[in-house]
Amino acid sequence: MQHSKWIGTLIALATGLTLGNSALAQDYVTGTPTLSNVYPNNTAPNALYGGWPNAPTVFTTGASGLEVYGYGYGSLFYSTSNSPVSINQNDTEAVLVMTVNNLPNAQNNAWMGISFLIDDNSGAYTLGGYAGMYGFFDTGNGLGSATWNGNTVTETVQLNGALLAAIQAGGDQIQGFNLQMDPAVYPGGLYDVTFNSLSLQSVPEPTTLALVGAGLVGLMAFRRRK
Repeated sequence: MQHSKWIGTLIALATGLTLGNSALAQDYVTGTPTLSNVYPNNTAPNALYGGWPNAPTVFTTGASGLEVYGYGYGSLFYSTSNSPVSINQNDTEAVLVMTVNNLPNAQNNAWMGISFLIDDNSGAYTLGGYAGMYGFFDTGNGLGSATWNGNTVTETVQLNGALLAAIQAGGDQIQGFNLQMDPAVYPGGLYDVTFNSLSLQSVPEPTTLALVGAGLVGLMAFRRRK
């Protein structure tokens, strides 16, 4: 009987963890975990806008993503139409991760606009907002947040409207995306940032979290009985 209870607990835990992991799966806009395969240029479909085409802007692709050294507002559109990324019907959030490389304690000293666009089968949708200054975040509609880990900021924005409807209908794909940088307050002017990743993801449902929690509680109870 003891062994059957132990096996049952492990099954419940494994089931909960499996569901939890599947719910947290991310659909990266380029199909890879980082933006290291993004190569912007001055011609369509991967076009540069604003100040980024001009000196002293320098782009560097590395293992952690796309690094941009520049001054003033800049924007780029990157097309994935040749290899579109399928979107999970359960996706409800967009997540952008960016690291500030050349400004110590960026969270307390910089005010940056890091808006972005997701281009899918039905159109292009602007997401994101301004982050910085002690972690304050403004998307214009309140549906977002920004968290800091050192000089890395993770911008999480809830999807809504036509984009969410297109995703939930099924068969939707990412056709491209736009990255932007607006250094509204940036000491020294010149910035060095790395766009680490951009993805869509789903949020675990309460029942999924409950399954994971139940499995953990059962395992702890079994260990105490032993």
